[in-house]
Amino acid sequence: MILRGQLRDVCLDEVRLDHVNLRRSTGERVVFDHVNLEGGDLHAAHFMTTCFFDCNLIGADVSESKLPGARFHGSDLLELKGGEYLRDIVIDSAQVLPLAHRVFAGLNIRVDDEREANGTEQA
Repeated sequence: MILRGQLRDVCLDEVRLDHVNLRRSTGERVVFDHVNLEGGDLHAAHFMTTCFFDCNLIGADVSESKLPGARFHGSDLLELKGGEYLRDIVIDSAQVLPLAHRVFAGLNIRVDDEREANGTEQA
């Protein structure tokens, strides 16, 4: 499904939009509530004052998106593509680790508990 263009003052509630194409779409005051957006394409989308409440965003692409002030409470952000582009958004405390993994991956930050690159300590 393709939802291109401008969405304004829209509430989508309990619908399936998996693999939806919102690429380069714009919107203002849009609410996605219990919406399946799994694998959705939000590449370079620009949504102002938008809420993604309890949505499935697994594998969605938000690369180059601008979603200032967007609220993602209760949404599944696993395997999100382009998480490093999510600036000025609001998440709940349960979403910190899943989102951090995607942001770290996008910024090529690795977590490694070994002090030395080869795994051996120097004297």
